[in-house]
Amino acid sequence: FKQGHQFLKKREQHLLDQLATLEQLLTEGREKFKTRSVGELARLALVISELEGKAQQPAAELMQDTRDFVNRYPRKKFWLGKPIPHMVKRKTGEFSDKVLSLQRGLREFQGKLLRDLEYKTVSVTLDPQSASGYLQLSEDWTSITYSSLYQSTYLYPQQFDCEPAVLGSKGFTWGKRSRKCWKAAWWGWPETL
Repeated sequence: FKQGHQFLKKREQHLLDQLATLEQLLTEGREKFKTRSVGELARLALVISELEGKAQQPAAELMQDTRDFVNRYPRKKFWLGKPIPHMVKRKTGEFSDKVLSLQRGLREFQGKLLRDLEYKTVSVTLDPQSASGYLQLSEDWTSITYSSLYQSTYLYPQQFDCEPAVLGSKGFTWGKRSRKCWKAAWWGWPETL
């Protein structure tokens, strides 16, 4: 009986030591996870705030800055504490392939769009009284910003109401608006926006 009792005491002590070691490892792992998670969250918050800032830029500037943005934030592996099941790895691989092909397509599209923007960009003067309420003109009447909310305080007879549109030309020399039509003399061809 004494030997059985001593054996059980040793076994209990051994199990308590193992439990203490496991608790210590668990605490260390939790701290490492917290540290890594805080770092990842800070990095993601920085990326999100930068993307929100980029969303406010005009399309031409945004397309030029995307190459720099992608190079600054390369793909990064996220740390996971548990082993990943085979099915998840396979699905992730398929998704990764789709993302890579999408990135390739976006790069091609971006290149074509930038080439088109280089050739299609013209200096125009926009007519603020013909601008739809969905459009906000800059103070110098050379650029517009689209808004999904109708924000017009002035309703002019010549204002476009149904669609986001505005009259514009490379340069007006004189102009006169009437109720039914808009007459102007301009140099260059009229631009549609």
